Amino acid sequence: MVSIALVVQKGGAGKTTTAINLAVSALAAERPVVLVDLDPQGSASTWHAVRHDRIGANISLEVANATTLARLLAKHKDAVVILDTPPHNSMLTATVLDLVDMTIVPVRPSAFDLAAVSDTAQLIRRSRCGLVGSILSAVVPQSPVGADVGAALADAGLPVVGQLHQRMAFQHAAAAGLGVVEYEPRGKAAEEITGLWGMIARQLVEAA
Repeated sequence: MVSIALVVQKGGAGKTTTAINLAVSALAAERPVVLVDLDPQGSASTWHAVRHDRIGANISLEVANATTLARLLAKHKDAVVILDTPPHNSMLTATVLDLVDMTIVPVRPSAFDLAAVSDTAQLIRRSRCGLVGSILSAVVPQSPVGADVGAALADAGLPVVGQLHQRMAFQHAAAAGLGVVEYEPRGKAAEEITGLWGMIARQLVEAA
């Protein structure tokens, strides 16, 4: 099993958008792909329902909590498992961090988001999670993202492993139950997600 959790103790950072697009990208690994919705808001579940009606069951959905998560992961030992976590449940998030292979922290490049990410970094430092990285999400195209943002995240123990720009393809694809690599295969959003998945896959292979 390969398990990747999207974690940040702040809403609106792009967790679900990243999770569903990584799940679609993981289909290229030719292994079962499981999307685990741990967020009571259920956005990943809503996306999956639309997808299931349109495409079928090439991505499985599981809904879990802190009590059932370890058993669920054991059940999917041959799969790529992508976990979408809640923004404000520290106890559940701590459980996730102790069980997964890699944690990705989406962060919008703003002062408020950078300030809020310190709580997530503290949780990660107290966990048994080995591989950790951050992504800059919803970056405005052609806007400069200063090196100080990456340096601040690296100092917090969250090195930047990718960048996703603010693109309408992400919204349109989600509404259709698709990933951007399916909705607009040659678009910039698809290029960014493919690059991010490639980086994550390489890190997991090197750590194995």
